[in-house]
Amino acid sequence: LCFPVNNRVIFLGIPRNSTLMENGQLVYDRLNCDKKIIIRAMPHHLSDIIYVSFYILTSKVLVIDDHYRYFAYIPLKDNQKLIQMWHGPGAFKKVALDLPNHPIREEYTHEQYDVFVTSAPSISKHIESGFHISSDNVMALGYPRSDLLVNNQVQLKQEFDDNFPDLINKKMIVYLPTYRRYGEDVLDYDYKINWKEFDEFLANKDMFCLVKRHPLQITNNLTIVPDYCKNILDVGDFSYFPLIVAAELLITDYSSVFFDYLLLDKPMIFYCPDAEEYLENNGFYLDFPEDLPGDYCENFAIKNKVHPAKVTKQNIDRFREQLKKIGFSFVHAAQSFAAGYSLQSRRYAGSSSSMA
Repeated sequence: LCFPVNNRVIFLGIPRNSTLMENGQLVYDRLNCDKKIIIRAMPHHLSDIIYVSFYILTSKVLVIDDHYRYFAYIPLKDNQKLIQMWHGPGAFKKVALDLPNHPIREEYTHEQYDVFVTSAPSISKHIESGFHISSDNVMALGYPRSDLLVNNQVQLKQEFDDNFPDLINKKMIVYLPTYRRYGEDVLDYDYKINWKEFDEFLANKDMFCLVKRHPLQITNNLTIVPDYCKNILDVGDFSYFPLIVAAELLITDYSSVFFDYLLLDKPMIFYCPDAEEYLENNGFYLDFPEDLPGDYCENFAIKNKVHPAKVTKQNIDRFREQLKKIGFSFVHAAQSFAAGYSLQSRRYAGSSSSMA
């Protein structure tokens, strides 16, 4: 079949929820042209396949921000352009064709990119390696999502307060682990946390921990937090930008979220109970754990004679310098947020007094 190509831009979303991720949505909102968002719940049935394939075959520009398997099977025409914006900043854990024992379909999935947008020039070499793409097709333009995070902290904090009013003025930790897939399937992984003891600790300190599962865990109905926890809350599909703005501390493992959190100039902890297994089955672009810009908690560090305190400060300083070189001012961002937050705090305090 030969369908004519229309002068249209389509944004193809991975159906983790009903919306595009930040990069795609921000670009979509700024375009003034014939445009369309296509997100279909998985698994795709015949009607979904026909619908999605029709728009792929008939649109001039196609924008994605994740793996999209259709492009392993549908050859594009010369007058079509495929743009990959990706969804995570930086280059931390290995991806795509750099993964050991990656499936053969992965090679065909990524071979048609005309442009691959990256967050910084320093990671372009990893993108070229991970997706087998020429340097001529890799463009280090930065990510719109970073601008959203840095420039809208007051609004993001307000979004958090509107959705979690009981947590206003509470001390909060956010735990953002990534998924595990040692093979083809996403694992129902045991994160080796004593949830009962952790929950009791938080209750005694009048603190809360907000847990956001990786979207693949949500899609696969994999839970983490036990039902009995009172001070540990699973936030489901809620956007993680308001979470990291509101939280005073990030706990993560191998997630690229730490690149976002660095922009907020707040402390983080890397909890990696399966570091040796993950290193063997996935691997990293950074030197692990030496390059981590935060305290590293695991026996792996002790076994390899790497004390977290030895590398934490120098890594944080190095990452901050890199971010400053591309135009981020931590002082300005922090002052802007502090000024807005203090006004909100006074408003909340006033409301509390009136209620009392």
